[in-house]
This record gives sequence, C-alpha cells and structure tokens, in this order.
Amino acid sequence: MRPLRFCLNVALDGSYDHTVGIPDEDLLRNTMEYIAGRDALHFGRLTYEMMREA
Repeated sequence: MRPLRFCLNVALDGSYDHTVGIPDEDLLRNTMEYIAGRDALHFGRLTYEMMREA
C-alpha cells in the first residue's frame, strides 16, 4: 500500500481566501510539480467544478 498525502491551504488564523492571495512563479511551479507527481487527485464538489473547466 502506498502512502496517502494530504494537502490543504490554511492561514495561521484558520482560514484561507483564495481570492486574496497573489500567486507568483515559484508558487505556481511548486504546485504544478506537486500535482504532476500524483497518481490521483481527490477534490470536493466545488473544487472539482472549478477544476473541470481547466
């Protein structure tokens, strides 16, 4: 059995607003490398609906 890895964006105060942060080249490259190295991704309904268009 392979390991299960969990990734969640959260701020120190316990919340995360994806509309406020400004992604830079390093963040986007790191995210793309992380996703490319996964065998499968599991999204919630809202995230899936957003990602489906991409």
